[in-house]
Amino acid sequence: MRLHYACRQLGIPLEAIKVIPEHSQSGTMDVTLLQKQIQQDVGNNRTPLLVVADIGASLCGYVDNLLRLRDVCKAHNMWLHASGHGLAALVCAQNQGHVEEVLHSMALNLGSWLGVPSLPIVLLHRPLQNSALSAFESDPILSRRLNALSLWTSLQALGRKAIAERLHVAFQTCSILFEIASKCEGIRVLSHTPGAQTGASLSDVIQRPFDVQALFDAAAPVVAYQFDGSTTIPLGGSGSSAAAASADRETAEGLKPLEKINNASYFDRLNSWLGQILQRDCPNFDFEVIEHPTHGSCIRYCPLELGLGEQPPSSENLESFAQSLDAHVDILRATIKHKARFIHLVERSEVLRLVPLPEWAGMGGVRFVPEGWESLLTDQAKTELNKLNIDLVEALKSTDNAFSLGEGTDGLICVRFGMVTHETEVEELLDLVVTVGKSVQENSRVLDTMSEIVKKGIEAVTADLQRESEEKLWQEGILRHVPVVGRVFNWWSPPAKESGIKGRSLNLTQGVVESTENIYKYHMQMTGATAHQLPANRSPPTPMVQTPVGAPASPPVFPTVEPVPGNGNGSGTSEGTPVQSGEASGSMPAASVATPSAAPTQNHVDHARTVSQSSAASSSVPELVAASSAINNN
Repeated sequence: MRLHYACRQLGIPLEAIKVIPEHSQSGTMDVTLLQKQIQQDVGNNRTPLLVVADIGASLCGYVDNLLRLRDVCKAHNMWLHASGHGLAALVCAQNQGHVEEVLHSMALNLGSWLGVPSLPIVLLHRPLQNSALSAFESDPILSRRLNALSLWTSLQALGRKAIAERLHVAFQTCSILFEIASKCEGIRVLSHTPGAQTGASLSDVIQRPFDVQALFDAAAPVVAYQFDGSTTIPLGGSGSSAAAASADRETAEGLKPLEKINNASYFDRLNSWLGQILQRDCPNFDFEVIEHPTHGSCIRYCPLELGLGEQPPSSENLESFAQSLDAHVDILRATIKHKARFIHLVERSEVLRLVPLPEWAGMGGVRFVPEGWESLLTDQAKTELNKLNIDLVEALKSTDNAFSLGEGTDGLICVRFGMVTHETEVEELLDLVVTVGKSVQENSRVLDTMSEIVKKGIEAVTADLQRESEEKLWQEGILRHVPVVGRVFNWWSPPAKESGIKGRSLNLTQGVVESTENIYKYHMQMTGATAHQLPANRSPPTPMVQTPVGAPASPPVFPTVEPVPGNGNGSGTSEGTPVQSGEASGSMPAASVATPSAAPTQNHVDHARTVSQSSAASSSVPELVAASSAINNN
C-alpha cells in the first residue's frame, strides 16, 4: 500500500510494481523468481530500480534472505529497502556493525515498538553524494526537521538501554509463546521459527560479532498459530478408561476425528472460538484472529504493535496462557473426536435430523422431528415444529448448559450442541434429547387437549346462558320487561328472589360446566377437598346446572316456576316426577328434573329446581324434593 501511495505521488503507473511470489516452504520471497522477473523486465526494455525486503512485516513475521537479495541488487545496480518489526532487533545488538553494507534504506516504526502514539516513521538511508539535495536539506526555510521533535524527545526520555531492554523482552516473549504453542498437541505454528537457520537464540546472537542475517533470523517479532487437530498422542485424552473405551469403539466402527483438509470452514470457526476464549482469559496478550490467505483463520500475537501504555506480559501471564491454551485445545480435540460419532448417530436416529450451522463452532445442531411430520411440513406444521423444539431447548437447559437454541439455514429452530470433553458420552446426550423431546411432545398434546376443553367450555357456557335467558323471559312473561308496566307488575307480583340467571364455572377435573350458586352461598368452590368444611352429615350440594364439555348438543334443563296454591286461577298440583331432558348417547349422564304440571302464570314464592347430571341416571337432591312436596301439600 505504501508503494502504491508512492507511485501515485510520483506519477508512476501501478503496473510498475511487481509482486514476487513467496517460497512454498519458507514463506519468504523466492529469490529465483525475483531473478527471472528482473531478466524479463530487462528484456522488455524496463529498468528495475528497487527491491523491498520483508523483515517480519508479514502476518507471520517471515524474514527474507538479505544476503542473497543484496547480491541480486548489487548485480543489477538496484536499491534494497527493508521494512518490518524484525528491524527492532538492531537495537538489541551489543556489538557495533555496519548494516548499510547490506541495506540501502530501512523504515523504522518506533511509535508502534515503544507504545508511544503519533511518533513519525523514520526512514534511514545511506548518505547521498548530491550537492543539490544537501543544499536543500540545509536550507533553514524549507527544512521540516521539527516533525522529528517528538521522536527525539521520546528517545532522550527513555534512553538507549531502556529501549533495548524493552525490545529484547518483546522478542523473548515471542520465543516463549512459540515454544508453548509448539508443544501443545493439536496446534500448528505458522510464524517464523526463531533461529530456524542458525539454531541460536537471540540472547546468544547479540553477544557474538554483528551478523545481520543471524540477528534477524533469531529474532521472532510475531507468533501465529492455529488449531488443526494434528496430534501424536492417543485421542482418549487424559487416559481415563471411559475415554479409552470410547476411542476403541469408534475405531472399531471406522469413525475417525474430523480432519482440516475436508472441513476447512469448520476449523476456521474452531480457531475463531479459541481466539475469543484466549482474548477473554488472557487480557494481557493482545491476541487477534486473522485470516491467512493460505491457512485460513489463525491467532496472531505481536508484542511490537503496542498501544498507549501497553507493556509486554509478565512470566505469570505466560504461565496462565500455557494453562488456558492446553485446557481449551483439549476441548477442541475432544469436540472433533466426538463430532464424527455425533453425525453417525444422528443419521441413524428416527426422530433426529442433522442441521448444518455455518456459524457454529460447537459439535453441531439437531432438530427433533416426530415420525410422520417430514411428509406434512406445511406452514402450520413448521410453526408447531418450531414451538416443539423451542420447548425442548428450554427443558434441556435445565439439565445441562451445553444445549442452546439455534436456527438452521431453512429458518427452522434446532438444538445446538456446544463443546464437549473427552469423557462426554454422545449416546447419552442424544438419548436425553430424544427422551425429553417425546416428553415435551406429550405435554404439548395435553396442553392442546386442555385448551380445547376450555374452548368448548366457553362455547357451552355461552349457549347455556343464552338458553337460560330465553327461558327466564318465557317464564316471567314479557310484561315484566316492559319499562313502565313491568315495574307495576313486579310490585303486584314480586319475582322470586333466586330467579336470576346463575353464573357458570368450568370444572377442568370433571370436564363439566357448573352453575355458581354454591360458590356465592358458601364463598368457596365446592370440591372434594373442601367437603370436610361443611357441617356434619352434610354432603356438598350438587350444582343446579351441569353441562358436560364436548357432549352432544343436549340443552340443559332450567327451573320452572312453582305456582302458589289457592291464588285465584291456580289449582293444586301433584308432586313433580323426574323426566329425561334429552336422550343421552353412550356414557353421557342423564338429567333428572323435578317439574310441576301447573301453568306458569300464577304467583310463586319459591321454586324447586334440581338438575343433576352425574354418573347415576336417577340421582336427585332429597332436600329440594322434600321442599317441593311441602309446598304442594300446602
